[in-house]
Amino acid sequence: MILPPATSDATWQRLTALLRREFGAEFPDSHRERILANIRSRPAVVGLPSLDDYLEHVDLLASGDDIETLQEELAALASLVTTAESYFFRQRQQLDVLISDVLPEMHLRNTAANQNRPLTILSAGCSSGEEAWTIAILQTLFNLGDGVQKDSSTHPHAQTAPGIVITGVDLAENAIRRARLAKYVEASFRDTPEEIRQRFFVQGTQADASHLWSLRRELIPPVEFKIANLVGPRALMGLKKKWDVIVCRNVLFYLTSKARREVFSLFFRCLPRDGVLLLGVAEATWHVPDGFALETRHGCGFLRRT
Repeated sequence: MILPPATSDATWQRLTALLRREFGAEFPDSHRERILANIRSRPAVVGLPSLDDYLEHVDLLASGDDIETLQEELAALASLVTTAESYFFRQRQQLDVLISDVLPEMHLRNTAANQNRPLTILSAGCSSGEEAWTIAILQTLFNLGDGVQKDSSTHPHAQTAPGIVITGVDLAENAIRRARLAKYVEASFRDTPEEIRQRFFVQGTQADASHLWSLRRELIPPVEFKIANLVGPRALMGLKKKWDVIVCRNVLFYLTSKARREVFSLFFRCLPRDGVLLLGVAEATWHVPDGFALETRHGCGFLRRT
C-alpha cells in the first residue's frame, strides 16, 4: 500500500490559518490527524494534486469575485473539518421558557403596536437541524396546550400563542442536507420523551436498511435551512438578517475571541431592540457583550438586545 505523503508543519499552519480566517474556529494540534485524514481527498475532488495546491485554490477564490463557487467550496470544506453534535430537546428548559414565556410576550407587544405578524427565529449553527425542529415541535405542543408549561401563575404570557417562522443556518453542507432530510438515528433522541418521538416521528420499516426516524413535517411549523457562515465579510450572505430571536447554543466556544466579537456584533445588528439572543447554558455565564443585557426567567438566562 502506498501511503500519502506526510503533511508538513507549514502546510498544517496554513490550513489552520485558512480555517480561522473563514470560519473563525481554532483547531489545535490535537485535531491535526483527524482533520488531515478527512480533508486528504478534497484536492483530487476539485482536480488538484496536493493540499498546498488546494489551499492556494481556496485563497484565490476568497480574493476573487466568484462568491458562489467560494461558498460552495467552503461549505464542502466545513463538512470535512467540523464535528458538531446535536440532538433533540437538548437543554430543553431554555427552549420551554422561550416558547411559553418569551415569544408570547413579544407577540403581545407586537399586537399592542398593531404588528400582527409571525415571530421570526434564527437557529444559528443549527448542525443537522435537531434544535430548530425541537423549537417547531415545542411550539406545536404549546399551541395545543400539551407538554409545555402554560400555567399563567408561572408564565404570565402563556395564554397567547404566536405564529413563528424558523430558519436554521450552518456552514457545513452535509449538516444542512441532513437537516432538510429530517431523518434521524437513535442517538438524536437521547433526551426526547418517548411519547413525543412516537407522536412526531415515524420509524423506517425493516426493509429500510437505515431504519431512521422520519419527522412528520405536516404536524409542525415549517423550518427553512440554509448554508451560511457567521463570521467574516460574507456572514449570513443571502439572508434577510433580521430576526426577533436568535438561538445560538454551544457554538461560540468553538470560535476564537475575535470571531466571538464579530458574531456578537452581527447578532446585535440582526436583532431589533428588545430582541432575544439565547446562548448555551455554559456560554450564558460569559461576560455580557456590549449592546445586550442579561435576563433570567424561571432559572434560565438569555440576552436581551438593548
